[in-house]
Amino acid sequence: MEYRQPDFGRSLMAVRRSQGGGLATRKGLASALGIAKELLVDIEEGKTSPPDSVIRWFEQEIKKELPPPRGSRGGVLEYFLSAQQFQPDQRILDLPCGPGWLTWELRRKGLDVTAADLFPDTFQAGEPAAVQVDMNSPLPFPGDSFDFIISAEGVEHLENPWQAFREFYRILKPGGKLLLSTPNYSNIERRVSYLLKGSAARPPLPVHRHREIPFNDPPHLSTFPACYWKLAGDFAGFTLEKMDTCAAHKKQWFFFPLALLISLMGKFARGNTRIRYEMEWTQSMAHLLGGRSLVMILRKRSRIEA
Repeated sequence: MEYRQPDFGRSLMAVRRSQGGGLATRKGLASALGIAKELLVDIEEGKTSPPDSVIRWFEQEIKKELPPPRGSRGGVLEYFLSAQQFQPDQRILDLPCGPGWLTWELRRKGLDVTAADLFPDTFQAGEPAAVQVDMNSPLPFPGDSFDFIISAEGVEHLENPWQAFREFYRILKPGGKLLLSTPNYSNIERRVSYLLKGSAARPPLPVHRHREIPFNDPPHLSTFPACYWKLAGDFAGFTLEKMDTCAAHKKQWFFFPLALLISLMGKFARGNTRIRYEMEWTQSMAHLLGGRSLVMILRKRSRIEA
C-alpha cells in the first residue's frame, strides 16, 4: 500500500494526541502502529514502511508543539548538542528536562535518554514520560547508572547545589561526564546589576509567598560566581574539562570600557591574588563579555585519580 504524506502524517498526529504524548522517532513509531490499524497494517506486518519525507514531516509537527526554550536556555542546549558526541549505547540523564526540547532532539538521534524534572507534567516530548525528581533530595537512581548527565539551568534553583554535585557523581559511571550550565554571575552585565541593585538576580520572595510563584519561574537561590561552581565540582570528585560561556547579549558591549578597565586591573594584581581569585579566567575579557550562561563540562574522576 502506498501512503500519501498528508493522510499518513495527520493520522500519526491523531494517534499521538490520543495518547497524550508522542512517539517522535523511528524507534518510537513502532509502538503506535497497532492503534491506527486500517492505515498502518502493512507497516505493522513489515510489508512496507513510511517514506523518509513522512517521518521528517511528523518530526517537524511534533517539534512545533514543543514550547521553545526560554531565555538563555536555548543557547545552552544548542551548545551541548554541538559540544559533545553521544553514542547510541550510552545512557543520558536530562535533569531538569523542562518541556523536553533537549530530550526530544537526543531521542530522535536514537539515543537512550531518561528525562526527569520536579514538574514532570510539563514534559511534552513523548514517551517514555519524564519521571519526577527533586534535585534537593537524593536522586532516585542507582550508582554508576549514566554515561552523561545534562543539567541545564537547574542548580541555581537548589537549596544545596553542593549535595546535588555529590549525587551527580554517585550516579555517573566511572569516566562519565556532567554537562552543566547555570547563569554567569561574573559577566559584566550582572556585575553592574549587582552594583546598582545589590543583587545579581531577582531577590527570592519571603517564604510565605513562595506558593505564589509560578512553577516555571522559581527563584535563583544559589547565585555563585564561576570559581565556586568549579570548587563544588572538585569537592564532589570531578575534573573540569572545559569552562565556557554562551548566550551573550549585544547590550553587554555597552559596558566594554568598564570591562576593559576591570581586565587591566586584574593583570596588575599580585600573583597570589590572581591565583586565589582565578583572575586568568574571571577577569578575562572573554569572561567579562561572555554570555549570560556559564557552561561546564566535568568528568567523574576514577578512584585512582582521586
